[in-house]
Amino acid sequence: MPSLQQVKDANQHLKNAKPGLVAVFGWPAGGTSGIGESTCKEFIRNTISPRAYIIGRNKLEASRIINELKEINSEAEIHFLECDLTLLRNVDQVCNEITEKENLINLLFMSAGFLSMKRQETSEGLDRMMTIQYYSRMRLAVNLIPALAAASAAGEPARVHSALNAGKEGKIFLDDLPLENHFSLKNSATQTTTMTTLAFDQLALAHPDIIFIHTSPGIVRTNITKGFGPVISSISGAFLILLAPFLTTPVQESGQRHLYAALSKDYPPVDSDSSKRHVQRLNSKSEFCGENSELQENTGRAMWVRKFGSIRCRFSEHVLSVFLRSRYLRLFVGNMGI
Repeated sequence: MPSLQQVKDANQHLKNAKPGLVAVFGWPAGGTSGIGESTCKEFIRNTISPRAYIIGRNKLEASRIINELKEINSEAEIHFLECDLTLLRNVDQVCNEITEKENLINLLFMSAGFLSMKRQETSEGLDRMMTIQYYSRMRLAVNLIPALAAASAAGEPARVHSALNAGKEGKIFLDDLPLENHFSLKNSATQTTTMTTLAFDQLALAHPDIIFIHTSPGIVRTNITKGFGPVISSISGAFLILLAPFLTTPVQESGQRHLYAALSKDYPPVDSDSSKRHVQRLNSKSEFCGENSELQENTGRAMWVRKFGSIRCRFSEHVLSVFLRSRYLRLFVGNMGI
């Protein structure tokens, strides 16, 4: 396990990179305090003349964050894009805004928003929590692949990082991928975690010049439980306060480790052999996650259909159907390597 000091030292070396690195941070719940904010602060602190695009819903909180980021690095250029990422059409719009300004993107960093005990369907027919944790992240990644690929072609970093629950993959409901009939907090966590690893695996195979990273932050003291309602959220907050010294990772350390995972040269592209995993999976201590039997079984099914099926795997067919309404369908098919 890299020590925290090793992580800090590696992050400081980012100042030796080309000035003007561009990062996009998606904080779907509202752009408030948490892993995304902490990672963004470390990015701004450790790079020269960076440009950061923050996607969120809370303009007031964004003003506070921007002021703090400018205090950290006065040469930083910060843009806030107000957007509700629980709707995929909004994702397309915000990606257009970014790519109109940037031809190259070095880092796309996406972190979780909230937790919910019950299914909350959006106007697009998807659960809000699953959209934040999976669908909108895949949409962001696919839409921004051309700009990421351009960065790699220019010899610059090109990374896609989803902070979710790597290492906790499990059995998924192949006949009910959006969990219309099997929704629960546990099932949603397992479903989005496993589909993220499988999707990143396929994206990395299709785009070996871009590094795809799936991490597990562990227990970090943030406001992620606010979706449970005021009572349960307050109880969970008190629980975290009592057990923080023993179980949780400080928010600042989480941001430091996530930046390290996102841009460190210690996590290079994975072997291009199609029989191997291509996504980097890391835990909260910046260690590689081991495989588990359920993930291997799911990957085995995906690999079989990848070789012999027209859509390559059932879960890709599902995402394709979800994205079918979008004018980005052709872009999605090409960028997913389908």
